[in-house]
Amino acid sequence: GTNLSHYSKNIDHKMAQYEARNKRTIRILLLGPGDSGKTTIVKQMKKIHETLTQEDIQVMGPYIQDAVIVYIKKLCLKSQELHDKEEAKTEVEQKNEMLRQEILNLHAPYALTDELAKKIHTLWMDPGIKETLRLRARYQIHDNVGYFLNKIHEICRDDYEPNFEDFLRIRTRSTGFQMEKVQANIDQFGEYLFEFTDVGGQRSERKKWMKIVVDQIQAVLYVVAISEYDLKCFEDNNTNRLVEALNLFKEIVGGKFFNGKSVLVFFNKYDLFKEKIKEIPITEAFPDFPVDKSDPHDENQVVKYIASKFLQCFDGKNIKLATPLHIHRTSALDTNNIQKVFRDITLDLVKLNLKECGMI
Repeated sequence: GTNLSHYSKNIDHKMAQYEARNKRTIRILLLGPGDSGKTTIVKQMKKIHETLTQEDIQVMGPYIQDAVIVYIKKLCLKSQELHDKEEAKTEVEQKNEMLRQEILNLHAPYALTDELAKKIHTLWMDPGIKETLRLRARYQIHDNVGYFLNKIHEICRDDYEPNFEDFLRIRTRSTGFQMEKVQANIDQFGEYLFEFTDVGGQRSERKKWMKIVVDQIQAVLYVVAISEYDLKCFEDNNTNRLVEALNLFKEIVGGKFFNGKSVLVFFNKYDLFKEKIKEIPITEAFPDFPVDKSDPHDENQVVKYIASKFLQCFDGKNIKLATPLHIHRTSALDTNNIQKVFRDITLDLVKLNLKECGMI
């Protein structure tokens, strides 16, 4: 019988080890509509906690070379469409018209040669194409287009190696689950493991993540691109993006998904929002904004108003959050900003975790 008791002791030891590790693991689910910046935040987490490899970055090279061709093609197409349908000043100069058609006739798989890069650059310098991008709220195109087209001469080189910012800005649509684990030292509490699960944001993915095992999750990070209040949804080109983000949040609240969890809302792309709100009022997304009492161009009044809309989602729902709803203003492209926010959040989560284990 000694073998058996030795065996069960071994199991006890393994269980104890697992328990201890489990207590020092904090699981965070990233939610939010497509294009809100969830994947960018995960990329930042990898950089901050040094789990990002050179390989992770280099593998994006061919994607980026393809993307610049896809972007300029889209701009060439829309420049004509906007001119024809909406009389926008988006027509290219006569001398570039042949070039525009040539680009439209390119088909995948693409090869970004030096010669093609020169042609793309010529079109990108055309005022009509610049105006087409400026009117991006009227169709669907990513917000990194200008960034990459400005670097066309570098990107087309055979020995092109993306840098961290290129890696951060290239859009790879995340579908399905991606889990990222990072170790972090939390003040006096020592080392913790944080597991971020990023689920695709596109509508088709939602049904999937609504069924995810939620009991294991301590916190939900809901990411909203607050700067996109004047844009329409990727899926139907009809619903306002900020309204969509709010409706989705409401839907999740209604599903009792948040019960007993910490919920953090990131008002992301805040740097872009700050600039845009000076020009374009929030009434674009919320016509019911009280313009008689508040200024639809004032960033703080607007943020307060949007925050109250998120808080209202809990009204009459009888949901108990682990902590009051936290709202953070973030710029996912800014490593320092994300690092600071992460520090604040993790400290709170660790303290809460200890409290629930009866340690504090």
